[in-house]
Amino acid sequence: MHEQDVPVDGSSTFRYVPHVLSRKVRDEVVLLDMKGDKYLGLDPVGVCLMEAFQAGHDLDGAIAQVLDMFEAQPDQVRSDALELIDSMVTQGLLEPVPTSS
Repeated sequence: MHEQDVPVDGSSTFRYVPHVLSRKVRDEVVLLDMKGDKYLGLDPVGVCLMEAFQAGHDLDGAIAQVLDMFEAQPDQVRSDALELIDSMVTQGLLEPVPTSS
C-alpha cells in the first residue's frame, strides 16, 4: 500500500467515500470526486468488483464474483483488485468499511 497504508485481507470490504458520485455509462462506471478535480473510469472488471462491495461482499467474495463473470486467473484477479483498491484509497475515492467488533 502507499500513503494510506490500509491493511487488506480477504475479509476486508470497501465503499465509495460520501463525496464520490458514480454513474454507469454502458458497461463502465465513471467516478467523480465532488471535493476535488479527480475522476476515474472503471472498466467492466472494476465495475464488477465495486458492485460486489456495494452488495456487502468482502474482498474474497468480490473476487469470486469477478471470477464467475470473467475468464481470468485467480492470482491475477486478486493482484489487480488490490492494485485498484490501493489506487482508489490513495486518491480518496474509496474507504475501508470498519469491522464490527
